[in-house]
Amino acid sequence: MPHHIPDGWTGFDFTLTPDAKDAFDSAAASLQCVKYTPIAFATQEAAGTHYSFLCEAEPHTQEAAISLVKMRIFRPLECRDHPIEVKPIIVSIETITP
Repeated sequence: MPHHIPDGWTGFDFTLTPDAKDAFDSAAASLQCVKYTPIAFATQEAAGTHYSFLCEAEPHTQEAAISLVKMRIFRPLECRDHPIEVKPIIVSIETITP
């Protein structure tokens, strides 16, 4: 497990935990045109879990190059008083350039 910095992000972990994989798969399930493969992740706890994934982005077109992106996903805390399904959401996707 990555080392946690108080009020900050953990370091990147290159082995996805079941929770991280579940958050990524749930949030990215509806994405089309690009296949995202998570390589590493970091987390921050604040009103839920914020994930920062480093991902390989492979467009479904042959002429486009594979790139590296940072995808931020947020999984809100579940409300104990109102049992509703809380799904992780994609907050941002940024291309990482040299």
